[in-house]
Amino acid sequence: MNIYKYKNKGAKVFRTGLFVLTFLTLMLAGNAAGVEQTFTNPNVITIPDSGPASPYPSNIAVAGLSGNILKVTVKLNSLEHTFTKDIDVLLVGPNGNAIIMSDVGNGYPGVSGVTLTLDDTAANFMPDESLLVTGTYKPTNIGDSDVFPFPAPSPSGGSALTVFKGIDPNGVWSLYVVDDIAFDGGAFINGWELTITTDDTQTQGIPEFPTMALPVISVIALMFFVVRRKHN
Repeated sequence: MNIYKYKNKGAKVFRTGLFVLTFLTLMLAGNAAGVEQTFTNPNVITIPDSGPASPYPSNIAVAGLSGNILKVTVKLNSLEHTFTKDIDVLLVGPNGNAIIMSDVGNGYPGVSGVTLTLDDTAANFMPDESLLVTGTYKPTNIGDSDVFPFPAPSPSGGSALTVFKGIDPNGVWSLYVVDDIAFDGGAFINGWELTITTDDTQTQGIPEFPTMALPVISVIALMFFVVRRKHN
């Protein structure tokens, strides 16, 4: 028997098996980063010249998600308003709340058709003294002492959407919108959206590592056995 040739073939089998196992691990680890789902309430939210919007609140019912929250983003669709600094927005989840928009923009001449995506990982906050335009922003609370009438809960004081991280996403999510100064009004014409990423991997059929690795290791062992039998 050529020992060198046998060892060389054995090493090749081992390297091939290791490569396959590593590839599968990396591929499935990428999928296991989270399950993302978007929920939408497309109904208009009418903002009066002063006071609570209609409806108050605007609700989205989340159901059927497994696992806990990794990330939440919010999209406010098609804002029209003559003085955006008047607007305060409170997001209330099944456990926690955050003022995601307050006193932003430069006021006049107002905006039309502006869609705001609020994401903690965005590069910038919403502007304070410049025109509010469509884009992705960090949740921004420039004002203070924001008041949200009943039935809104008392604001927690934070703006970051990470306040919802780690909780069960299922339940009613509510958006409370208030215009806090008279004379200017508007609407979120196309309502709002809530995108939730959870840490659940089972809905994607992703096996845990031991379950995934066992058949690969078995194949490697079988290949070693075949190579050994051929060279005995």
